[in-house]
Amino acid sequence: MRRILCLCFAVLVPVLPAARPAGAEAKIALDVGGGLIAGGYFEELRHDWRVGPGGTLFVQLPLQNSLEARLSGSMQWNDGTLREATGDGEPNLGQRPGDLTDTFRRTSVEAALLWRVEPRAIGQVGVPYVGAGVSTYELAAKYSTPEGDREWTEWEPGGHFLAGVRFYRTSGLFLSMEGKLHGIDAPDDWIYAYEGAVLIGWMIGP
Repeated sequence: MRRILCLCFAVLVPVLPAARPAGAEAKIALDVGGGLIAGGYFEELRHDWRVGPGGTLFVQLPLQNSLEARLSGSMQWNDGTLREATGDGEPNLGQRPGDLTDTFRRTSVEAALLWRVEPRAIGQVGVPYVGAGVSTYELAAKYSTPEGDREWTEWEPGGHFLAGVRFYRTSGLFLSMEGKLHGIDAPDDWIYAYEGAVLIGWMIGP
């Protein structure tokens, strides 16, 4: 986890002025906001955990050449299908033979570089963007057993890719719609997750 946090810090250090979206006055600013997310898992885990909701908070700093650095934190909850978790052919999330999948929580701290694709801007207000970054994840699974509920928790490293479109208002308010893919280096195997988000934020600056 310490190594991942060092990488996050390295991504966010070189803060330089940057141009803002097409048609907007160039300035140094800080973007802050949050939003609602929903997502699930691929491969075997999709049978154990349903698509679930969550929330996220973020701060973005402008760099140069249409780049931005983002630091974010999120939390997502997934209900279990009460399927018997055998642990065969899937990541080891602390399950034991006979355990029934109850609930799953994923907490993440993420650092990413975003590129605003301004040549593909939608009019004067809509700007597409893509990005990638490193993450650290807390995975927390709860299982129902004949002896009662049992919990398993562990921090794991990983990374993510994202793409979205951001719509700006003259007041400094903006709305984003975003999709994200996660890869998590869980015990015994990788976990792959997907996520959709609606974000709202404000540009704070001169």
